[in-house]
Amino acid sequence: MQPIFSKVIAPLLDALPDAILLVDEGGQIMFANLAAKDLLGYEPPELVGQHVSMLIPAHARVPHQRLMAAFWQEPRRRAMTSRPFLHALSSAGEEVPVTISLAPIVLSGVRCCVAALRDASPMQNPVDGTSGGPPL
Repeated sequence: MQPIFSKVIAPLLDALPDAILLVDEGGQIMFANLAAKDLLGYEPPELVGQHVSMLIPAHARVPHQRLMAAFWQEPRRRAMTSRPFLHALSSAGEEVPVTISLAPIVLSGVRCCVAALRDASPMQNPVDGTSGGPPL
């Protein structure tokens, strides 16, 4: 990555409370901020170079591939709101409830997606896993 990224942008992203992943069009993780460790248990360097599917529970990988292809057909900023919560797979193999927002970006001619993952555990109903708060 360019020096401006490592000197300015990466520290800025590391300051955020949400896990931020930069993923290329092929699904390879190019960057992960420090909050990825808090949310998913992975140190950022463990994620870089891996395919994003490692963070998708097995039962959701095929639908995720279709959704990823659809995203790249019409890349635009969006929150993934098809269900109240999605799940990411932690380093311990546990499903972590998350909300995810996506934004396409082109860096040095490479189409990428910035994914912001927020821990949805505090919003989840402990009985049935649905939203515990009022509808937005």
